Amino acid sequence: MKINKAILFVFTCSFLALSAKSQTTEKGRFLIGGESNLNFSSMTYELEYEGESEELGKVTTLSFSPHVGYFIIDNLAIGVTFPFSYAKEKDEDKSEYIEKTVQFAPFIKFYMGKGIVKPYLRGSLGIGKSYSSYNDPVNDESDKNTAKTTSYNLGAGVGIFINKTISIDLGLNYSHTKLHPENDDSYYSVNINQITKGVNFGVGIIVLL
Repeated sequence: MKINKAILFVFTCSFLALSAKSQTTEKGRFLIGGESNLNFSSMTYELEYEGESEELGKVTTLSFSPHVGYFIIDNLAIGVTFPFSYAKEKDEDKSEYIEKTVQFAPFIKFYMGKGIVKPYLRGSLGIGKSYSSYNDPVNDESDKNTAKTTSYNLGAGVGIFINKTISIDLGLNYSHTKLHPENDDSYYSVNINQITKGVNFGVGIIVLL
């Protein structure tokens, strides 16, 4: 019984290896996929005003980035991703802050190697919009704001091809996002921008057509 399982295991690995080798990230193929940081991110928040910045702290967020691309040459794809992020903070005094951000970000992705595991490099630039709300039931205070966003993202990782068309991507990404409030802030009487930056670990599924 153990021998049969060992033979089956070797056969499965051999089949996957042969399938992966026969597939290539070649010119003319489409790339469709999505990625999530699975709540595993450490981001630093800052306020920038009058040439000075103040660190506000750190928060854990959930994000998802569906994307579509096209290989213009072998191993090099360009396309568009639509990053969505959601963050929620709730203090001990029951006050709650929620922020949702949607972006449009052209990207470039370069694969290396010919095996079943292909390292890659990736970069993107994005614009979008952020919606935030604050509610403090104890002090009976609430507020809603919108902001335009600009961002860039740099990443590196590996694509693990399990067959001719499907890859599981594992990677580290550095992201930098700046929010430009659309509402006038008469209290501060200055232009305040919020900056989010940091490193996160991403897991994604890629389909090549």
